[in-house]
Order: sequence, then C-alpha cells, then structure tokens
Amino acid sequence: MLITPVSFGSTAGAQFTPWLQIGFMTFLADYDINAGPAAGLTQYENPPRDYVIRGRGTGLTGVVVPEFGLGGEFRYVFTDRWALALQAHAAFLRFKGSNSQLGVRSRNEKNLDVDYRNFGARATLEWSIHPQVDLIAGLEYQYWTGDAEIRAKDRPEEDILALREKFDKDAHFTFSALSSFIGLRF
Repeated sequence: MLITPVSFGSTAGAQFTPWLQIGFMTFLADYDINAGPAAGLTQYENPPRDYVIRGRGTGLTGVVVPEFGLGGEFRYVFTDRWALALQAHAAFLRFKGSNSQLGVRSRNEKNLDVDYRNFGARATLEWSIHPQVDLIAGLEYQYWTGDAEIRAKDRPEEDILALREKFDKDAHFTFSALSSFIGLRF
C-alpha cells in the first residue's frame, strides 16, 4: 500500500510524488540441501522426534515479511500523449526480540534478530492511444536481502537437554530481478 500525501509540480510538465510504503514481501521457493552421506539419527524436541545427521533434504519454504519504507515517482509529460515515469523505493524491516512478541507460541522460545532490505527502481514510458487507454512499456529492477539469527534463550544445560532444544539457526538470502513489461492501462 502506498500512501501519497502530496504531489509537487504540474500535471502538464514535471511532477514529483513522494510516498510512504507499507506492505508485505512474499517469497516462496523450493530448496535442495546436500550435506553429504547420512551419518545416523539423533533426537530433538519434547516429545522426541528423529532427525537425520547430515544427509540430503528437499522441500518447499516460504516467508512473508512486513516492510515499511519510502519512495517516490518523478513524472514528466512531454506532450498530451507521451509521458515518462521514474520510480524508486527503499523498504526495511528491523526486528530484535522474542518470537513470543510476534504471537507465535513455542515451548522452545527463541530470540530473533532480523534485518531485511528491499530496493527497487522502475522506468515507464506511457503513450496515450485513446483518452481512456495508455500503452505502457518499461524496465524494473528489484533487490532484496535479509539476514536472520534465531537463538535459543539462555538456559541451564540440563533444561536444554530436558526440552530437547533444536540448534540455533542463521539465515541469509539475496535476490535480485530485472524485468521488462509492456501492456495496456485502462
């Protein structure tokens, strides 16, 4: 969702519109992890569950990240039929706290440290082919990066063993996309 409180300029020439951005980045991917030949089983959690030591795993994973940011559009109208729109944005999420603060109930409460960034730029050429129809074409570049640390709460070793706590986790992802588009706007 873009909140655009003001615009500067005129509709007949150059115009700049800043915005506040509030939304969700949704990411879905399949994975294939190969950690070498399986080396046995171990148990974690309470009640105990079997986990393979090393080995290979495949599956599907996803994440929904709330993001907050700023952006803007510079629009220049060349004639009553031609215009160029340049957009850019930067969105972020920084969270340091417990998973219980996010409404997640877990008997193995974890400390989270998440740092996420999303940057993008877009150029669109607009040609008015009818008073209510525009032909648009352009390029867009998006860059997403994130780091997360998931750590068990500090507990005595006997409590960790009794709870069969899973290991701490670290995650890092980087994704970029360059795309072109062409279409009609009504």
